[in-house]
Amino acid sequence: MKHGGQQKKAVIVCGEHFVGKTHTINFFLKPLLGIKAGAWTFTIEHWHDGGVYAQSSEESPRDVDYRISKLLKYTYVVTACRPKDEEGSHFTEIYLQLRQRGYDVVVFEISRENDEDDKKMIASQAYNHLKSNGEQTYLSFADEVTQIEGRWHISFDSILEKDFLNFDFNRTEQNIQRLILELSTRQIELVWSEEQYRDFFSTNEIYGEWFRIRLNDSISENRVELYTLESPEQEPEFLSALSIEGLRERSLGGLLKRTFSLSYFAEASHEDISEALGKVDFCSKYCLWVRDVGQGSCATIGGDSVDVFFDIGGGITTNKRTYRTPKNFSINEEGLVILSHWDKDHWVSALYNPQSYKMTWVVPDQKKLGVSHAKLAINIASKGRLIKWSSSTVTCVNKPGVFLYKLPDSSDRNKSGIVAVLQPEESQGVLIPGDAPYDVMPFLNKYTLQVIIVPHHGARFKNNPHPPVAQAKHQLVYSYGLNNSYKHPHPDTENVHKSQGWLNEYNTARDGDILICIHGNCTGNKPRCPYCTLCYL
Repeated sequence: MKHGGQQKKAVIVCGEHFVGKTHTINFFLKPLLGIKAGAWTFTIEHWHDGGVYAQSSEESPRDVDYRISKLLKYTYVVTACRPKDEEGSHFTEIYLQLRQRGYDVVVFEISRENDEDDKKMIASQAYNHLKSNGEQTYLSFADEVTQIEGRWHISFDSILEKDFLNFDFNRTEQNIQRLILELSTRQIELVWSEEQYRDFFSTNEIYGEWFRIRLNDSISENRVELYTLESPEQEPEFLSALSIEGLRERSLGGLLKRTFSLSYFAEASHEDISEALGKVDFCSKYCLWVRDVGQGSCATIGGDSVDVFFDIGGGITTNKRTYRTPKNFSINEEGLVILSHWDKDHWVSALYNPQSYKMTWVVPDQKKLGVSHAKLAINIASKGRLIKWSSSTVTCVNKPGVFLYKLPDSSDRNKSGIVAVLQPEESQGVLIPGDAPYDVMPFLNKYTLQVIIVPHHGARFKNNPHPPVAQAKHQLVYSYGLNNSYKHPHPDTENVHKSQGWLNEYNTARDGDILICIHGNCTGNKPRCPYCTLCYL
């Protein structure tokens, strides 16, 4: 809501008695506003359009209605009060009155654990909220960082800063999870030159870290694109980056990492994982489909409905053009999802098929995650079953016809996920590796592989590790989207597979959904399956 053509904004500094609310306002926020500690008005757009009351409302000789009446005279207001759950607190009255009068209210909580640096940071955040005009400030997790042909491709998993700052961390863990589900996430994508990158970042090590990103709708060379994962049909919003600030581990950055993680969920036991695999008879006659989901990964087992997903991904953000019409799967809710790792292009189709939340998910315990990842995990845990597999539990779980491997912990999601090997018969093997390179899978020498779904959509890995030597009857499947931004598959990757004899090649970009039969009818002199590509090799 506007006030005299201006957006009305309010800051409430909240905390117990003697934690430093007044100190924070007088000695850290007021200097940013250009006024002295004793002053009580400030200017944002017009002369004295802001009012600040540093003393906690409860300590004033006047009642709360008087404080509110004084605040409502200003377009921009700063006030202090006690926590809402403290007896005699004015927080609820002040907060509701300001919201009802159209103020954009952000609450900053101060505790006894906050040091002077923390209070400076809170003051800076409060100032940014008051000053923002046509700007959007996001708290952003660096979810993907790659260099392609000399340009930086970076994807941030983001929420509006004010939404997180209004979080009530005094709630129970279960209620905090509910608050996380209510957050709206945006994906910030940028493709910048080395020079642009150095203007905003001082290090190459930004993956997995949190940042504050200020954007506006001006036109500049520092362009970014905003996407909404849940709405693949929605076109991106084009904005410009004003600033990107790294968030410290010991303050807001650390809080964000702790809040958006898998720490809410217990580690699974060997029995938990084995029981989940027991949901499906992997030795029965079935077909494995490698699905065309654009620049992503998804393979399924099942008849009229999907019983097992090996990833449930698809093209996202810049590459959503490769996946214009998301798959609408018929799903057996009693079935199983095996998630190789937490990259969004390996699970985004779950958002378009929310009935998949009711399935049992076996997922790797990986540490560097953003808001979207936490929301997915909470949805699964509340509606289905989430089995979190940590490397400390066990490295391999198998049932007849299937072997699952949990790779060792690593800061690289690709190298610390779950790899599946299907082996319904001793002479057959199908490798479903997610994005894991061959050199982190030493167990492959145990298997005779007839089918490989190429790791990481055909990306080139460091040192270009070789696959196992191909069998006489074999099939190589690439899952990628046509004209994707990563330029997958890489020619070096294609060549190294050919050098190992993998010549019978298929890809989802050209061939669409690819069907692979995994049963005895496909070998020897037995009748051939009329649909199986492997039979005709």
